[in-house]
Amino acid sequence: MISAARKRLGLTQAGFGRQVGYTQANISKLENARLGMPEDLLETFIKALKVTGAEAAEMRRLNASARTAGVWSGRRLVATPLWFRDILAAEHEAATVRSWTGERISGQLQCESYMLTLFQKAGRRDIDDAVYERGQRSRVFALHPDREYEFLLSESALLQLTRTRKISPFVVLDQVKHMLNLTTTHPGVAIRFVPFGELPHLPLDLTIFRFGNGAKDFAYGETPQGVQRSSADTFQTCYLDRWASLSGAALSPEESRELLAHAEREISDTRMPTTVAGFEQLP
Repeated sequence: MISAARKRLGLTQAGFGRQVGYTQANISKLENARLGMPEDLLETFIKALKVTGAEAAEMRRLNASARTAGVWSGRRLVATPLWFRDILAAEHEAATVRSWTGERISGQLQCESYMLTLFQKAGRRDIDDAVYERGQRSRVFALHPDREYEFLLSESALLQLTRTRKISPFVVLDQVKHMLNLTTTHPGVAIRFVPFGELPHLPLDLTIFRFGNGAKDFAYGETPQGVQRSSADTFQTCYLDRWASLSGAALSPEESRELLAHAEREISDTRMPTTVAGFEQLP
């Protein structure tokens, strides 16, 4: 339907892409259902293509049906838990995403080789689907360069990555380079580390989504009992206040990039890391 509406206006994919800020390649992928269609992007397309009335309503209905059915980028989700599908949609629709992971590298920051290794070590049988579906999460950075994504990680998360003996040093290097590349090629992405000693204990992982009008804002946390989504009462006190405390303790984006750059140099030199600048030597 998008393709038909574009052609009615006499627009090529490249011409339409220039109007809405997308490359010709991405317009092609969207028209052929190889990329997911967030609600706000569909509205941008509807307006640009001058689609109204029943046709616009049908576009919205079909898009909502695909999302409800668990279809992501033209491929049905099979490896992603049902409860996480709303999170995938929020990652593509939110104006800002803020994530804290204390002891691990966030799924959105993982490179493909690192994902593959983790899934293999977990004994997953659906590795291809799992890697594909997790990989869709990082594509949001290129699709929406105007949005803000901020990731806070404990310094110990980087230490655990670089000191592991269970993962190939080449995979570790790939992951470190991937995070460095995100911070240099995507201006909206910030990765910051909270140094050792700044927190008396590591808070549970949390993610905050903020949308344009604020009405849909929500957060979720990961607890030993499972995932807990914010309520109106807990959004400020349990999530925004906690985030403010974590952010205040974190290194600047520039300092964090230098930490990653030092880790990259060290792994490249030794092929098996032993220490990272700013980290104490473990016994």
